[in-house]
Amino acid sequence: MSDDRLLPDIIAPEGLQIAEAYLTHGSVKEASAALGVGTDIIAAQLKLPEVRHYINTVFMESGFRNRGRMFGLLDEIINKKIQEAEETGIVSEEDLLTVVEKVHKMKMAELNMEIKLLEAQSKAKTPTNQTNIQNNFSGSDGMAGLMNRLMGA
Repeated sequence: MSDDRLLPDIIAPEGLQIAEAYLTHGSVKEASAALGVGTDIIAAQLKLPEVRHYINTVFMESGFRNRGRMFGLLDEIINKKIQEAEETGIVSEEDLLTVVEKVHKMKMAELNMEIKLLEAQSKAKTPTNQTNIQNNFSGSDGMAGLMNRLMGA
């Protein structure tokens, strides 16, 4: 396991192997059986930020969860609706408008989630509370001498 916390996106080889097994088999139990490792070790590795990030990236870039592919498919649907309207001469604006509204809602939801993610990441970088302690009694006799004189010693 990598102890370098300055580079959280770099995944350790064992984390990568466990992530790949998890993605291949679909569950902690099956990944554990495939690798011959305890489920507690698999679960602990899957909780690491770099492993979670890797799994999320693979998951979001494959299949119809891929933004480009999903919105490309929606573009195809809109184009087919427009072509159908041109060919038949019958324009069902309600159908086309429904699809366009759904695309708009999906895009707005995606943008809102990206904004929330950026806000959460910026909040995670700033300290939530900070305590400063000033120690005037170390290193010199100045403050201790002053306190003794003030107290009449």
